[in-house]
Amino acid sequence: MYRLLGTLIGGIFGIVTVVIGLHLPYFADGLFILVVPFILLLNLYLCNFLGMRDSCTISCVVTLIVASHIITESTLDESLIFTLIRLRDTFIGVAVATVVNIVFAPYKKVDNGQSNE
Repeated sequence: MYRLLGTLIGGIFGIVTVVIGLHLPYFADGLFILVVPFILLLNLYLCNFLGMRDSCTISCVVTLIVASHIITESTLDESLIFTLIRLRDTFIGVAVATVVNIVFAPYKKVDNGQSNE
């Protein structure tokens, strides 16, 4: 679940970075060095504020991947489509992993009542 939420938050921050990059002159020429770390700090702050520390890493990675699209001369539409595809693929991966865990490797109770991990 943290992977899906982290991907969603990272995608949102990535799109925000792309929008800023499209409207800020000299962004692709080096100004991104100042903007992207600030966006990542906001990203980390939000994940920590929401109590989703496990989502911080994946959220920052997705933000950087989506934000890199603006440096490669992509448009907002291309970045948005990429973000939605990544979110869809992550959702499918989480769903498949959940089914595999339920069907093939369910948690077993130990004698003292704790689950095996």
